Amino acid sequence: MRERLKQLGATELYSPLAVCLYILAYALPVTANFGLMVLAVLGALAAWSGGISAGAGPRRLWMPVATFVLVTLLTATVSVDVPRSFALSAALLPSVAICLLIAGGFTRRESVDWLLAAHLLVGGGISVAVAVALSRMGWRVPAGYENWIARVNCPLLVVSNDLAYLALLAPFAVALWMGGGWWRRVLAGSFLVSALLIAGVAQRRQVALLLLVMLAGMSLLLRPRWALVSAGAATALMLFIDVALGWPLTGRFELLWRAGEAGQTGLWDARLPIWSHAWQMFLAHPLFGQGPHTFSYTSVDGIQVSWAHNLYLETLAEQGVVGLASLVTLLGALLWQATKNWTRARTDDAPLAAALLTATVGILLGGLVEFTFLREWLTVLLFTVAGLLARQEILSGDLPGKK
Repeated sequence: MRERLKQLGATELYSPLAVCLYILAYALPVTANFGLMVLAVLGALAAWSGGISAGAGPRRLWMPVATFVLVTLLTATVSVDVPRSFALSAALLPSVAICLLIAGGFTRRESVDWLLAAHLLVGGGISVAVAVALSRMGWRVPAGYENWIARVNCPLLVVSNDLAYLALLAPFAVALWMGGGWWRRVLAGSFLVSALLIAGVAQRRQVALLLLVMLAGMSLLLRPRWALVSAGAATALMLFIDVALGWPLTGRFELLWRAGEAGQTGLWDARLPIWSHAWQMFLAHPLFGQGPHTFSYTSVDGIQVSWAHNLYLETLAEQGVVGLASLVTLLGALLWQATKNWTRARTDDAPLAAALLTATVGILLGGLVEFTFLREWLTVLLFTVAGLLARQEILSGDLPGKK
């Protein structure tokens, strides 16, 4: 039967289905983990059919990936709260499975298009849900620390800065658009417009800046002459929205350097005490840290914070120098491979190579001021990029893409 499955190209069907259905399901506000069950069943079928080859592609990525996972498990065993560390680290496992399925089972170029489309459908759905929530609030984001994003009822969005997920998907949208075909361009174009609108209306500085950087980065890599034009057009659209709403987003940029009003605080006023607390946690447990996902800080206003708003400091506090070394090694390997793939990409492979390089840089930058592995969308996106980078050399030699 295995031979029959191979002849039918079962792996070429099961692997993309497993990954895409999981991505489409993990943003749904349901208690039953349908996506995880589908990933497990279809992933097992793909492996059993004999077509999965995790060693495919540049093997130099597998050592950093494996080391990162093992270090996370190791530091969880010495955590100050072992049950919490293991429970919240469990989200890493489906992300690793996604990485392996992409690297070993995505043997057709169309599979990558399905994967990008699945991410953009999730991002587009989030944009619609956020727009509905904001419309009910009269398109006004509440001042202060009110967590209005909870009204969206999406498990991927814990705080409003999690809309950065949309910004990181922008390179995928550009790559899909350049693949040609009406459905690709309709989906990619709709996503990009909705992401720009949400970035302007939601009034999140980090999201707006990261989205502009992602679009400018893709333009610089693919169409250098259009870089300033595309970045300017995106900025103009967000400014138009900001003017219509009374300059709320522009006003938030003033808070970067001074305390705000109506309960607002400047970026550094809010971040520095949290970062200082993370550093003190590291000094208390310098080797293996306090344990994954155990960061906790209470502000002078009594606000509970469960992440350090800096991925690198958070890893240092929770997993010590060992954990930080594994993270830096992983991110460095991804950046190195993404750069290599881009410099060697053929014309038809260039959009995907540029998207992976730009998304990797976006993850590196976002980690400086906000990102945390408490968010499943970050681990899924990180290991999606890792899987595509590992498989890209083989994919580029399969089916000719459109120029």
